[in-house]
Amino acid sequence: MTYVHFGLALVQALIIAKVVLIGRVFGFSRRFEDGPLIWPVLYKSVLFSLLVMAFGVIEHLVEGWIHHKGALDGLREIAAIGADEIAARMLTLTVAFVPFFGFWELGRVLGMPKLVDLFFSRTRRPTAA
Repeated sequence: MTYVHFGLALVQALIIAKVVLIGRVFGFSRRFEDGPLIWPVLYKSVLFSLLVMAFGVIEHLVEGWIHHKGALDGLREIAAIGADEIAARMLTLTVAFVPFFGFWELGRVLGMPKLVDLFFSRTRRPTAA
């Protein structure tokens, strides 16, 4: 049994985390933060999915350039994947980002200490009066 797939998945997850942190540093994801939490969660999920896909395109362009194939070969590799596959990857990434940004927004609104307490400390049940 080979474990290469697990290692590749870990590297891809680290790359996606890097892209999310870069997007957070630039601060262009602060839209809709004053409204109901569903809007910033959905907005950030779609926005960061697009950003990850854009970095993927740039990665293929640079890879073609490094291997002396040219940028067009990098674009041909992306086109060879197919529109359906790209749309499926985009949808999967967007759906995977929804719970991530849901917890992120809860931490922003409630405060991270309160969120950590809700998940990891013993809570008392409210008593009926």
